[in-house]
Amino acid sequence: MLDDTTGSTRPALDRRTLLRTGAWAAPALVVAAAVPTASASVVNPVMGGAFSIFDGGLDGNVSARYESGSWTSSNLAQITITSTAGVLGEPTAQNLNGWQVITRSPTSATLQYPAAPTGNYWTSPFLAWFPFTSAPSAASISINGLIAGTRASGFEGGPVVGP
Repeated sequence: MLDDTTGSTRPALDRRTLLRTGAWAAPALVVAAAVPTASASVVNPVMGGAFSIFDGGLDGNVSARYESGSWTSSNLAQITITSTAGVLGEPTAQNLNGWQVITRSPTSATLQYPAAPTGNYWTSPFLAWFPFTSAPSAASISINGLIAGTRASGFEGGPVVGP
């Protein structure tokens, strides 16, 4: 095609060239739109615990926090109570205050709160009481935590040990 202003020739842009260019560009847009913008899970989740261990049982709660992201329905707080003395009893539903017993034996009990944390700093409802069948010996009870559904485990400062 002759350019009237410069007197030079340049290739004509015909429908076939336009369609080839458009057909190549369209899939790139579709691929770019299919890439997720952010991860749905939390970044650096940490769980801490504040428990009191007595001769007759223990009480307390946990807190969970993260740097960014958001909790999902599978991010559930769990604690495991371990007794080398074999004194873990049977808590009542009222004592559990919403916590659910996943497993329980005289030496180990795993409890889970049934709802995901809310917000980037969350404190669970108080575990009112988990009874012992007899007084445990010193340092025979430990409590450790896990945020199920994420890669974080353990309490911020390690397990709580007592009495």
